Amino acid sequence: MKNKPSINLALLHYPCVNSCGDKVATAAFPLDAQDIARSCATFGVKNFFIVHPFQKQRNFLKDVVDFWNLEKAWQKNESRSIALSRVKVFESLEAVIESLNSPIIISTSASKQSKNIINFAQLVKLNESNVGKDYLIIMGTGSGLHSSIFEKSDYQLTPLEGTDRYNHLSVRSAAAIILFKINEALRAL
Repeated sequence: MKNKPSINLALLHYPCVNSCGDKVATAAFPLDAQDIARSCATFGVKNFFIVHPFQKQRNFLKDVVDFWNLEKAWQKNESRSIALSRVKVFESLEAVIESLNSPIIISTSASKQSKNIINFAQLVKLNESNVGKDYLIIMGTGSGLHSSIFEKSDYQLTPLEGTDRYNHLSVRSAAAIILFKINEALRAL
């Protein structure tokens, strides 16, 4: 694909909100890391960043990732090792942003939180005038990203919509759908 955007995905555990709207840090789940990493590998995401402010949670996640990067793990399940090789664990979103090439920051939510909403086709078209730039798609855990993340974002990706009013997908499902829709938009070019 010519001029394919350099897509990176960040899964934030802080700052997120709980069901009451309070700013919180959420617990890390290895299943999120493994499943989202597999979606990232399938759809060509450059880096999958997992962000957690607590050292014990970061160590826990690093242990999972490090295990799948051992030679015996590669021999046991090469597919999972390939997927988890693109996972990077960071303490803060700021550290993730600093590690990239002045990224275009795109937040996600099940509801409209920003004035700069873009759809998947518009996201792909952004690359025409920003070739070589990194794109950072940010997803939240718990009940979603805290409002401070939308303030730091250049855009918000249009919320996923189903056929009913219910709209609270697991982050693993939402990541897979979002990456699929970006891939479909790229194919439509």
